[in-house]
Amino acid sequence: MGYLIKPVIKLYPVRGNVQAEDYQEAYQAGVVEHEERNALVCRLAADAVGEGLSTLVVASRLDHVEALREGLEDQGLSIAVIVGSTSSEERREAVESYSNNEVQVLLGTVFGEGVDIPTIECVINAEGGQSKKATMQRFRNLTPADGKDTALFIDFLDLHSSWLAKHSRTRMETYRSNPEFDVQVGGEE
Repeated sequence: MGYLIKPVIKLYPVRGNVQAEDYQEAYQAGVVEHEERNALVCRLAADAVGEGLSTLVVASRLDHVEALREGLEDQGLSIAVIVGSTSSEERREAVESYSNNEVQVLLGTVFGEGVDIPTIECVINAEGGQSKKATMQRFRNLTPADGKDTALFIDFLDLHSSWLAKHSRTRMETYRSNPEFDVQVGGEE
């Protein structure tokens, strides 16, 4: 209806084989500690920044945030991290630095419901998951802002674990259920 920017959703396959006895083990090995997946997250963040897009990377665990922080810094990116223990003052300063383009990437665990940073142009869902509500709340980049015409959302098809693949399919179904979303797999339409 013209109130939000139409997103382009790009889903990148992650292949391989992660053996796990349960979902928690699959998530730890296939998301949090998966070096190739984390490297892809960081490369795609660097690509987005290189295209001039203000970028948010969303994770759910502190050890994952730390791995991604290291990878993003290895890409030469300036980042601000906001997690649950970040004070209100530190959060405000980080968002202000990000909004003023003093920081290229915002990374953290607390970007769900109630967070509105209109300057975000690219969101990278590094955390996965299957909740439809959480999936839609990650769209922190749809709010219009002066000079903003892009809403890129990057996610992953975690095909390297049956546990994670099920969650990826659920997220993809959520994206495809909205006819206004331009959903592309592997960067292709």
